[in-house]
Amino acid sequence: MNLILEPVWRPGESITTPTTRLSWATLGQWCDAWQQLHHRCATGRKYDQQKQKHLEALPLEMIQAEEDAAVLDDFLRVVPAYMRIPHGLRANHPATPLLQAANNRLSQLERSG
Repeated sequence: MNLILEPVWRPGESITTPTTRLSWATLGQWCDAWQQLHHRCATGRKYDQQKQKHLEALPLEMIQAEEDAAVLDDFLRVVPAYMRIPHGLRANHPATPLLQAANNRLSQLERSG
């Protein structure tokens, strides 16, 4: 039995979104790169695929390590605005665990701060 483990992100480690030249090491930088992708030709299938890959490249650990509530708010505002996940399809959508993690982290910061 071969187990393939996904690499774990470590703070300060830079990630490049597949099929792009966009690199980021923080959730704030990820949001900036998301905006760059969004401002490209919105009708192109290539850019839809790049946005999907950008979303898939975001590690949960990065969200869980975020200390800035404003960055989490930005993430929670930016992603759902462009993803438009239909009801009934949210449970298996790749954005769902990321959005849940961001909401959970934001709640933790509000309780501790």
